[in-house]
Amino acid sequence: NTDGMDVSATNVLVVNSSISDGDDHIAIGDSAAFDGNITVTNCLFGTGHGVSIGSYTSGGVSNLMVINCVWNGSENGIRLKSERGRGGLVQSLNYENLSMTNVQWPILIYSYYNYGEGTLLDATPYMAATDTVQTVNTTTPIWRNIIISNVTATITGGQPPIMIWGLPEMLVSNVTLSAVTITGGTKDCEIYNTSGLQFVNSQVPLSAGNATFELYHAQLTITNSALSNNLVTLSGLTTNSYGNTLALYNARGSLQDPDALENGPLTLGNGAFTVSNNLTLSPAGIVNYVLGTNAATVVVKGNLALGGTNNISAGGGFTNGTYTLMTCTGALSGTLPALGATPPGFDCAFVTNSSRDLNLIVTSLLPGVPANLTALGTNLSINLQWSASSNAGSYDLQRSTINGGPYATIADVTATNYSDAAVIPGTTYFYVVATTNADGASANSIQAGAVPLPSLVPPNLAWQVNGNQLQLSWPADHLGWLLQMQTNDLGTNWVDCPGSTNIFQTNLILNPANGAVFLRLIYP
Repeated sequence: NTDGMDVSATNVLVVNSSISDGDDHIAIGDSAAFDGNITVTNCLFGTGHGVSIGSYTSGGVSNLMVINCVWNGSENGIRLKSERGRGGLVQSLNYENLSMTNVQWPILIYSYYNYGEGTLLDATPYMAATDTVQTVNTTTPIWRNIIISNVTATITGGQPPIMIWGLPEMLVSNVTLSAVTITGGTKDCEIYNTSGLQFVNSQVPLSAGNATFELYHAQLTITNSALSNNLVTLSGLTTNSYGNTLALYNARGSLQDPDALENGPLTLGNGAFTVSNNLTLSPAGIVNYVLGTNAATVVVKGNLALGGTNNISAGGGFTNGTYTLMTCTGALSGTLPALGATPPGFDCAFVTNSSRDLNLIVTSLLPGVPANLTALGTNLSINLQWSASSNAGSYDLQRSTINGGPYATIADVTATNYSDAAVIPGTTYFYVVATTNADGASANSIQAGAVPLPSLVPPNLAWQVNGNQLQLSWPADHLGWLLQMQTNDLGTNWVDCPGSTNIFQTNLILNPANGAVFLRLIYP
């Protein structure tokens, strides 16, 4: 056995080991099945081929964790290798918190072991395109669901920092590189026959003139938590009806070779995508834009021939206005793109209002937020008014007895006023109003509040004697009227009964020794 350590069983833990010789430092995979609980942690690797899976993987490998390990002077770091006739299902692999110094191949995943590493040094998109689809069987290599996170590496020897090369009939799928930084590279990262590759908060700075990624039959998403100043450059090939799918979010991209993109689709969300020469968009070409506060623009350093289809989706801050989708330094020609999907509630149209720009004019169809809501308490009602809103279909009036809500809808009206009679005098009511139309609803207006006043109609003051008490009552809709009393029916010295505006019935104690008492209700 030329390997430093052969793993041929499940439930394996390799910990605190130093391996500095052998072909593969740790070799995993033969005809046996490895379906769980293989952990390699706190290990140091020297000269050799790193932590390898394959080349025989016919039994399958799953649930591998390599964590907190260091490589120094190794030929490989992470190495997954197989070929037709030797393969099987390899999935659910996790590589985390790794440090590699002077490693030739930091990340290598490929299904062409028969080529040998020497041949791989000269791999190109054209080389990948010469292979043809073959029938999938039980020995087809399958690589999927792989996470590589928090990895730093420096390269020596001139190899690509990253190679991911699947078969045309079985793409390497769902690989995520998160917080990966590889420095010292002088060759492009090679991504062939790959789907669902995500490059998250990661960078691979290369020497001038090199593309970050060389693509063929690849689906690549580059995303950052915030707009990155690192420029991701791309080249590659589209042929044999195989194109490349590219999405950039909070990332700046540069396309060295338009043939790497052709029909796309290309998706941009916050960032400029620069094409270093002429660009002709084919009728089948698709560009997706996520627009809003942050710009998403294709910048062509040459002539731009328009065409294809543009799809628009709303990012943060998307609103009315003009968005520059494409601009060029040369001549603008071709036909306006077809307008595909657009955000609901907005009208979108293309315009070339200069000789070098393709702009999107966005007009909101959503209703505006109602302004100037006022509430005025009157007799047995509250009168409400507000200003008309743009794109209004109707107004949703909402009410609460709690300051700040929650609110319940009490009316849906087309007018800009309403009299709320379903109120109780003396109670404070709070209101908001929103505008609605067929495209949606606006936000709520600023809250307004008021207290309804009691009835103006003079009430009958009902009374009856019960024992030594005089029981008085008046209609509940006169809550707020003031009860007064005096002992001289012709006098003007009426005295207010404390708290009587908050009640509509009360009891008075009768004392036969006292004289007559006169009572009345007055409007406040």
